Amino acid sequence: KYLGIDSNVTSELPPGTTIYHVSKEFGVATEGSLGKIVTGLAKAQAANSSMNVNVIMPYYSFLKQKYKVTKNVQLGVKVRDTDGQWKVAHFTTYKFLLNVDRNNSQGTINVFMIGSPSDMPSLNQAFKIDVADNLYTPKKSLPLEWKDLYFCKAAAEFITYRNTMLDTPLFAKRESRGVDVVHIHSTTNAMVIEFLKISNEQANFKRKDPSIVYTLYNYYDDHLHSYDLGDVNKFLEIQDMNQFEYENSQYIRENRLFVSSLAVDKSQMATFMSEEIAREMVEGPLDFDLKELVLPNILNKAKIGRWVGISYGFDVTEPNPFKNQLLEISNATFPENLDILDPLDFYDNSLNISPQDLIAVSKLNAKKYLISEGLLNEDDLERPLVLFDGKFQITGFQFFVEATNTLATLDAKFVIMGQRNRYPVVKLKKMIENYADHLIIIYEPEIREKWGVHLYAAADIQYVPDPSEDLGLVAAEALLFGTPVVSSDIDMGDLNDVLINKTIYEDKTINDYNSYLYELDEEFIDSSIQGVKSALSDAVEDWRRMATDLVERELFVRKLIRSALELDWRRIGGPIEQYRKVYKMAMLQISDHLEVDELWH
Repeated sequence: KYLGIDSNVTSELPPGTTIYHVSKEFGVATEGSLGKIVTGLAKAQAANSSMNVNVIMPYYSFLKQKYKVTKNVQLGVKVRDTDGQWKVAHFTTYKFLLNVDRNNSQGTINVFMIGSPSDMPSLNQAFKIDVADNLYTPKKSLPLEWKDLYFCKAAAEFITYRNTMLDTPLFAKRESRGVDVVHIHSTTNAMVIEFLKISNEQANFKRKDPSIVYTLYNYYDDHLHSYDLGDVNKFLEIQDMNQFEYENSQYIRENRLFVSSLAVDKSQMATFMSEEIAREMVEGPLDFDLKELVLPNILNKAKIGRWVGISYGFDVTEPNPFKNQLLEISNATFPENLDILDPLDFYDNSLNISPQDLIAVSKLNAKKYLISEGLLNEDDLERPLVLFDGKFQITGFQFFVEATNTLATLDAKFVIMGQRNRYPVVKLKKMIENYADHLIIIYEPEIREKWGVHLYAAADIQYVPDPSEDLGLVAAEALLFGTPVVSSDIDMGDLNDVLINKTIYEDKTINDYNSYLYELDEEFIDSSIQGVKSALSDAVEDWRRMATDLVERELFVRKLIRSALELDWRRIGGPIEQYRKVYKMAMLQISDHLEVDELWH
C-alpha cells in the first residue's frame, strides 16, 4: 500500500536547515527538463529564508562566460590509473551566488561547481563542454561512465568537506549546521550515496551524517542506468571488491551495477516526480519494462512510508512573459492584469479597454517583431504559428513529415526549434526544401537564445509529440505564454489533470479546454498519424475562428495562462511544502544526532 507523507509531520524545519542539491544540470547549464526542475525547486526553496539552499554541479567550461565565479576550495579524490594504482586527482571547486529575484537580494542560492582534475589524463576533459546541448555528448577520450563516477565521487568528497570543515565563529549564537540534507537528482548521480558512505567512514564525522533524499524522474529508463564493475572499481576505495559485489549482489546483473535500486534502498527517503504515478507503481496498474530491476526496492520502501510521490512544480518566473527584458524591446511583454480584469469586463463596452491591456495584442507584437527581424514574413500575420521545441530524437518525431505536410496544407507556419543531437542534417534540409514557405528549422544554440522567447510569445499552437520527454515542462511553458497544446495522450500522471482535452466536450464552442490530444501508438502508425493530423487541424480551425473574435481569443489565452500558474512550485500544499516534510522525515531517521523536539515542533 502507498502511504505517502506521514500525516504527523509538519513542514516547519529548524532555522538554517542546509539543503545540498546534487545535479548535472542547473541554471543555464540545462539540456532538458532536469535542469529546469532543479533550478525551479531550488529558487522556490531559497525564497523561504528558513532554508540554506545549495547546489553542487559540474563546472562546465562554457559557464566561465555566464557567471562570475570565485575559487572555493581545492580537494582531491583517488582514482586508479591504467596500472591499477591509486593516484590523487586534484580538483578545484568554484562558487557563485544566484539571486532568486534580480530585484530582491534576500533569497540566494550557493552554487558550488566541481572542476575537472588538471593532473589526471582523460578526466581533465570531463567538463570541457562548449554549449549546454553537449552535456551528455560522448567523448572518444573519456567514457561517460568515468565522467559520471568522477563527478559523483568529487561531489561526495566536497559534501564531506562541507560537513567537517565548517568553522563556527567564536561569538556565534549557534553552531553551524554543516550538511543536513543531500538531495540527489536523477540516477546518473546515484553513486554519490555510495561514495559518501565511504567518505563519511574515512572522515570520522564529528557532526551528524547527512540525510539522503533521492529523486527518480521517470519510470521508463531511470532504473536501467548501470555501470560496469570494472569502472566502479576504478573509483571505489574499498579493500575487497569481491566483498562489495557480495554485499550488493541484488543490484548486480551481468557484471553491471544498477544504481537506481541501490539509491532507493540506501537513501533515507526516495521520491518520484508524480504522486499519481508513484502510487500506481506501488498499488498498480502501472507496468513498465524491466520493472524487476527497481520495483521490489520501491515496494520495500513504500511499506515503511519512505517512498513518496511529489508532483513537480513549474517556475513561473523564468521564462516570464510579463517581465522578460527581450520582450520589452518589441512591446510584447504581457500586461499584468490577469487578476484585475474580470472576464465579463471584456464584454462591457463602457470600460474602454485599450489594446495595451490585451495579451492577444502582445502576442501579435511578438510576431511582428519576428517579421521585422526577417525570421517570419508578412504573410505569416494571417497564418497560425505552430511551434515545436525539444530534442529531434524523441518519440513522435518520425511523424514530423506528416505533421509538416498537414500544416502546409492548412497554410500554417511551422517552426521546429530545439536540439538536433545526432539527427541527420540532410533530412532537415530536405524538409525545408520541400516546404520552403511553411517551415523553419532552428537548432543553432545562439539562434534559439536570440529568438526563443519571442517564438514562445508569438506562437498560436504548441506541438508537443511526447510530453514525457521533458516531464511536461514545454507544455506548461506554452500554456504560460497563452498557447494551446497539441500532444499525445501519454500518461503523465499529475499533468493529465492540467492538460484538458477539447474532445471531452460535446459543445465545441466552450473554452474550458487547453489542449488537443491524440493517441500515440507506434504499433499502429497509420492510426497515430491520423490522430496527429486531426488534432492539428482542429487546433488550426479554432485559431481561425478566434482570429475574427478578439474577445473570445483574449478570454481563451487568459484561461491557458491561469492553468499554467496553477503549477507554481509555491502553490499552497504543493511541492515546496511536501519536500520540506520529506526532508524532515529523512532527518528524523538519524534523530539520535538531532534535537528531535526541534524537528517535530
